[in-house]
Amino acid sequence: MAIVVNNNKVSRVKNLGWLLSNWREVASFHLFPFSAPHTVNDGFLIATMRDGRVYATTFASFQIARQWLHRPVFRGLPLVDCDRETVC
Repeated sequence: MAIVVNNNKVSRVKNLGWLLSNWREVASFHLFPFSAPHTVNDGFLIATMRDGRVYATTFASFQIARQWLHRPVFRGLPLVDCDRETVC
């Protein structure tokens, strides 16, 4: 499930399409390993927007999340990539 937080209001969005539609507004990314009981998710992505909104979603694969971020529209943006050996 993907969400957008704007002024403490949480809105559900359908998928990563929202992030691609709003790529010009992205200021930075944070990518974390994520493991929770009873889920298949392995990664958690947070995109901070220039206007203060925050987009958050889970990924089934941390590695695929990394690859997904290597799109031309996101190149050059700050990325805090926290792999399993790094404490962020």
